[in-house]
Amino acid sequence: MEIKESSPAGMHALENEGAIIIGTSIRNSYFKEKNLEQLLLWANEKLRPVYFMIPDLPAVNTLMACGETKENAEREARLKANSLENKCKAIIARLGFTNITILRWRDLVGNLQYLEAIVEIKNAYAADSLFQGELRKTTVEVISQNGSHDPTDAEIDMGVVFLLEELAFISRSTLILEQEGTVYVYHKTMQVLKDTLEGRYAFQPDSGVGFLTVN
Repeated sequence: MEIKESSPAGMHALENEGAIIIGTSIRNSYFKEKNLEQLLLWANEKLRPVYFMIPDLPAVNTLMACGETKENAEREARLKANSLENKCKAIIARLGFTNITILRWRDLVGNLQYLEAIVEIKNAYAADSLFQGELRKTTVEVISQNGSHDPTDAEIDMGVVFLLEELAFISRSTLILEQEGTVYVYHKTMQVLKDTLEGRYAFQPDSGVGFLTVN
């Protein structure tokens, strides 16, 4: 695993024992067992808390935006998230890791800092036309890659919820996880996340949150 891109806050967190958050996606073929093991090995070597993030509940909105019924979307998100969690648990057990926590969205929905972040990011989305435009553009790209039709405005509205929920958590992860610094790790750079963490929109991240692109 090599660092391909980073933010200043991300490198600061990495160099100063900040917590590592490994981002995943339930429909992304990148997250096969070999790559998961390499990511976890890389993170475990840093000797600090590691969170393996599975955005299962937010993914329901993306699946529905791609044309799935609510029932089918909930079922697919649950089954694929369970499969991803089981792969991660098997790797953790086999390699004897002790500092890795698997994070499902049910662990966040009652967190006050997360709930406050959700309110703030939704208000920013309504008020900041640049932020709104970028989130909708990113959502259209995701739906177009996973769906079989051009998304309607209603489907885009639904898909945007995924990004709002994921960005709210990542941007305030220091507060939510009670860490001085956090670094979000993903295998490719998410431009809207990068811009959010750089403070380009009305919704402002915590200063201790950064990102790394690692693969």
